[in-house]
Amino acid sequence: MQHRKWSDLPANYSKTPAADGDKWECNDFFGGDIAGITKKLDYLKGLGVTAIYVNPIYDASSNHRYDAVDYGTIDPFLGNFKDLEKLSAEMQKRGMHLIMDGVYNHIGDDSIYFDRYGKYKTVGAYEYWSRIYDLMNDKHMTEAAAKVEAKKELEAEGQVFSPWHWENWFDIRNEKTQDMMGKKYAYHDWQGYDSLVPFKDADYPGSEQGTVKSDLGDYLLYGNGKDKGVIMKWFDEGLDVAKEVPPGFWANVRKEVKSIKTKDGSEPLLLGEIWQDGSQFFTGDTFDSVMNYKLSFALGDLFLNKGDVKAADYELTVLRQNYPKEAFYDLMNIVDSHDTVRAIYKFGGGSDSVAQPTKKDFDYNLGKARLKLAATFLMGYPGMPTIYYGDEAGQYGSGDPDCRRTYPWGKEDKDLIAHYKKVIGVRNAHKDIFARGDVNTLKAEGDIYAFSRKADSGKLGIVALNRGKAQQVILPVSAADGTTFTDELTGTKATANGGQLTLALGENQGMMLVED
Repeated sequence: MQHRKWSDLPANYSKTPAADGDKWECNDFFGGDIAGITKKLDYLKGLGVTAIYVNPIYDASSNHRYDAVDYGTIDPFLGNFKDLEKLSAEMQKRGMHLIMDGVYNHIGDDSIYFDRYGKYKTVGAYEYWSRIYDLMNDKHMTEAAAKVEAKKELEAEGQVFSPWHWENWFDIRNEKTQDMMGKKYAYHDWQGYDSLVPFKDADYPGSEQGTVKSDLGDYLLYGNGKDKGVIMKWFDEGLDVAKEVPPGFWANVRKEVKSIKTKDGSEPLLLGEIWQDGSQFFTGDTFDSVMNYKLSFALGDLFLNKGDVKAADYELTVLRQNYPKEAFYDLMNIVDSHDTVRAIYKFGGGSDSVAQPTKKDFDYNLGKARLKLAATFLMGYPGMPTIYYGDEAGQYGSGDPDCRRTYPWGKEDKDLIAHYKKVIGVRNAHKDIFARGDVNTLKAEGDIYAFSRKADSGKLGIVALNRGKAQQVILPVSAADGTTFTDELTGTKATANGGQLTLALGENQGMMLVED
């Protein structure tokens, strides 16, 4: 389904069937593409962005594209490899980096590898095993005999088998069942989604329990001597990729990936999507960084009316204790994402039980004020501050897919954009403090959360946040009497006295103070 208006809402059949008139999820498209990103690079550069993280761009059946059809092609809705090369080249001109979401845990049931619906010339795993099971059940053949007969029949029909042995990559059982697409043989699906089919863990390189020749690891990583593996092919496009699969596989990926030098001489980043604690991936042989959902959860405690500031500080302290400093300072820090309710909606009291909210369903101004605080926190805290597209412009939304509304071109909240530019600018101007400095909690009480950052030079920075009514706040500081600090957001000055700094914080106000 092609949307005629950019301002339409994403279809959400499960909650609003009458409005959408289509029972299929994730099959509506707005027309955004790779060339469109290229056209908006100057806007992003002006905002202060230095890297862009894109969701999967492989050819796929859905709009989210986590159900890849073919790892070797770009979805034609998005463009082609020339478009991608132009985007990469234009980003390099601007000193920007591209991170691509590589999904190597599961593929789509409508993929060339699985081919549940018999659409492709190369034999897919489901196509193969369903033929075998039909022969076993209808003609009472042994599995060995059915394999021989199935191969003969498929080849007689003009089908060919993949040299990568796709037929052995998945867990398909001789057990009849049914889903919304009809009757089928049961197979292992990803978290109950029949359209997403995981690979067998045993077949990744690094998984010693693998007993059947599948070539999955060679296809994904090593190649066959003539052609590179899928992951390494994408690096030829200047991209960085990662997704959670068995750790042994990532150890092998790391060895290959770290042998590459990018065009600017640096080494590629390996970043994993992890919702829980990611400590197991920071032993030096897997990821460099993970998406920091743990921090996102803590920010909910910080900036929701009923949130517990002390609980948030506890979560953040645990993160600092659990992660090596090298990893902690490279975490992909997020407030929200394409998998969560929009932050401005949540902070404004919005409920995810409302499928397609309007501004009447939450307090936009409160949500905006708290989102400003969250942005200030991100730009002052260790890690890689990450903005979910449209947050900076006031886009709101409920749970997935409503959180994936289009960017509000022409209807942006200019005040909010100005705030993002300012806090990003402060971080970029004082990276020795806010990007690399040591962090220490100064106050976590009531509506106040404050922390300091100390550069190697000894210079101090302080981020002070007030999610409540205006109040005077006294913070402990390790600075000599008479040392002055300037809030880089307002120009307000404060002077240390007796190991303390007194600040007048307005309602829902944040400060980024730097020692003069």
